[in-house]
Amino acid sequence: MTRLLIVEDIPAYQQFLGQLASSSKITHCDCAGSLAEALMLAEQNEYDLALVDLGLPDGNGRDLIHYLRKNHPDTEVMVLTIFGDETNVLSAIQAGARGYLLKDTPFEKIEEAIESQLAGGAPMSAAVAAHVLNQIQVGTQTPLNNPLTNRENEVLVLLAKGLKTSEIGSEMGISHYTVNDHIKAIYRKLEVSSRCEAVFEANQQGLL
Repeated sequence: MTRLLIVEDIPAYQQFLGQLASSSKITHCDCAGSLAEALMLAEQNEYDLALVDLGLPDGNGRDLIHYLRKNHPDTEVMVLTIFGDETNVLSAIQAGARGYLLKDTPFEKIEEAIESQLAGGAPMSAAVAAHVLNQIQVGTQTPLNNPLTNRENEVLVLLAKGLKTSEIGSEMGISHYTVNDHIKAIYRKLEVSSRCEAVFEANQQGLL
């Protein structure tokens, strides 16, 4: 069962997303039309998932993502916005978002993306994923000393390919508990808190 926070300033689109509350898997749904309102709700409640627009009337949704990452690390964040440029995509991921969809995404695809993210995935619109892959492939920094073990590197590569924890375990012939231990070690060593951040940071350090 899922507690959902929708952060969207356009009433018509907020109402459109509000249909998610009718899902049998959504037990509670709050809506905020501004950054201030969203921060107030986040301070008073615990959410499993926050759908966050970046362009808010009183600030940027990235500020909310930063807040949730610091104060509610168990809350998943999915960006849902019109901004699909590389700068916004990468900065949102660095802030702590793990999903990123554009607003032209059909409703049923949004529902599927929510299920995917809550199951450990990192759903992204095709154009968004292209920016992330480009960043991974191009790389801009000189490789640094690799702080990861060989096994952690294997897990990191599979994370970059978008595999779920169970799929990584099957691929490597280890339990999902062991995979989670490796992922935690990767997060700690790279000083990140999500899969997308881990892949981004590893690329920045020349580890991928």
